[in-house]
Amino acid sequence: MSIIPGQNALFATDAAVGGSTFSLEGSEPTSAIPVDGQGAVCWSARSPKTGSFFVTDIKTSKVTEIAVDKNLKGKVVMQYPQTENSGTIDDAIGTIKGNE
Repeated sequence: MSIIPGQNALFATDAAVGGSTFSLEGSEPTSAIPVDGQGAVCWSARSPKTGSFFVTDIKTSKVTEIAVDKNLKGKVVMQYPQTENSGTIDDAIGTIKGNE
């Protein structure tokens, strides 16, 4: 899970769908964010620079970028393939010379 800054809400990976958002205020419903072709999306990290969440799938060896709006609705921005059979699990966003 990752905290959604400025909201009383969480972004969570969801092995059945891809990702989900959860309001901790109980006034807004959970929003599922489907990741096409996902096999085992189970880890997430948030980029402070872009505001996107990145989820990794160890089964498909893909990193998927997801944007979440102020209404807690998410959408897939892009998928980034990794080398076959090299899916990562423990995610972190690093900054090198101003780039993440």
